[in-house]
Amino acid sequence: MASPSLRGRAGHHRLPRNLTGELSGFRPDVDIKIVYTGLRPGEKLFEELFDPGETLSQTGAPGILAASPRYIERALITRIIDDLHRLVENHDVAGALRLLLASELGFTPNAEIAAMMNAGGSDRARHSTLLEEGGL
Repeated sequence: MASPSLRGRAGHHRLPRNLTGELSGFRPDVDIKIVYTGLRPGEKLFEELFDPGETLSQTGAPGILAASPRYIERALITRIIDDLHRLVENHDVAGALRLLLASELGFTPNAEIAAMMNAGGSDRARHSTLLEEGGL
């Protein structure tokens, strides 16, 4: 019987059966038993294919989407990289992490990184202002 997380999903049983027969030559439920055990720790039923900040558009093929990445000016990226380089050379890891967060490039720190960022003082507002003014 399928695990509760797989019940009701159309075709959840076809893939292992097809692969078993095609790749190994075994006959499902005759030569080999297929058992649904559910998710393992850290395992997912789906993958995120698109970043939430991307714009999605239809293609000519049904069910196929195209993602348009967010455009960032080359001059801005160059300023961010130069400032990151300076911060890292000065061993200011917390400042570099805060700059990444302020730059809105999609950096999302986990709890440990967020604590490290906060430990080094608060330059986030300064970095945000510099980014807005083009002063990085």
